[in-house]
Amino acid sequence: MAKHYDVDEEFENVQNVDVEDIEVVRPTLIGYVVDKSASMSDYESDMGEALNLVKNTIEGSKEADEMLVSVTQFADTVKTTGYQGIEDVDIQYTADGWSTKLYDAIVGVQKALFAGDGSGYMEKLQKNGNRPKAVIFIFTDGYDNDSDYTKNDARKAVEFLQKNEIPVGFIEFGSHAHGIAKELGIYEQNIKSINANPSELRKIMMATSKSAISASKSANVTASDSLFEF
Repeated sequence: MAKHYDVDEEFENVQNVDVEDIEVVRPTLIGYVVDKSASMSDYESDMGEALNLVKNTIEGSKEADEMLVSVTQFADTVKTTGYQGIEDVDIQYTADGWSTKLYDAIVGVQKALFAGDGSGYMEKLQKNGNRPKAVIFIFTDGYDNDSDYTKNDARKAVEFLQKNEIPVGFIEFGSHAHGIAKELGIYEQNIKSINANPSELRKIMMATSKSAISASKSANVTASDSLFEF
């Protein structure tokens, strides 16, 4: 039981906006899963600026009140904000971890959002009479090297999200990350492999905010939706 204790406990104790406090019928849940390992240190300020740009863009949109955003950062630990109104989301970013718990982060995010047993936040909203939509974006610059959960566990988590019509976008930042998304079963149209430079980083993160707003505007969101085309 202790094998997955750390990451599971992090997500079990997460603080989401109380279901009873959600006033919109169709809230859109946007989950960011972001690599903060030391290999990202050269882009630390750029990622911080990009995340702030995402926050400001969503916060300034007409759909802001219908969106709840979660930011999960992973390296040698996995930490998540839970789903909050965009104005309350803590997006401080420091690339200071010495390993990459990508698989733990993916499994943790999946369980916290849609567990399949009613305990996920999206499931609780559904039980409350809401009709939530959700989108997940994963960003990494390299392969997992420290998770308790396996690649197969992470792939099953991705497949489970997609099976339940939750699209998963995957951003492979730099050459060391190329191929990861395909191995995890991400739909091809939602894989973006980009060069490791500040301009590409800001551009792709801005694209995710536009995609998030587009999802909130849409009547329905499906797993096959292309997250990087508008």
